[in-house]
Amino acid sequence: MKQDIFITLTEMIGAAVAGGWVTHILSIRSKVRQEKANAAKAETEVESDKIANLRKVIDDAYRPIIEDLRSQVEGFKSEVRELSGKVDRLEAENDTLREENRALRDAVRSINPDLVPSFLSIKAKNQPRGKGGKFVKADDREEEQ
Repeated sequence: MKQDIFITLTEMIGAAVAGGWVTHILSIRSKVRQEKANAAKAETEVESDKIANLRKVIDDAYRPIIEDLRSQVEGFKSEVRELSGKVDRLEAENDTLREENRALRDAVRSINPDLVPSFLSIKAKNQPRGKGGKFVKADDREEEQ
């Protein structure tokens, strides 16, 4: 009987010690998981801080440059629109003046044809001539001289 009590007592002590170890192992696993979660959370916070710092650098350093360039682009767009309008007006005025010039040349030609030079007479001024005053090719002119 003593032996049965001793065995029972030993089993109880063994069960208590084993239960304590199991509880200790489970609590260690729980702590490890909790520490890993805390480490991941801290790492996430560090990454978040890095992103916030990067945004601050961009805002402080690059934002003024970007805004300045945007305002320059807007200024250039407005200048291009203005110059485009001027070009359109000048082209229209040029067309009007060409028509007016053509009409005046026709009027002068009808009054006195010798006063208005023709395209051929203007071109003829620059063409090479021989000794007798006749038009020659540039190669023939060199042979005559």
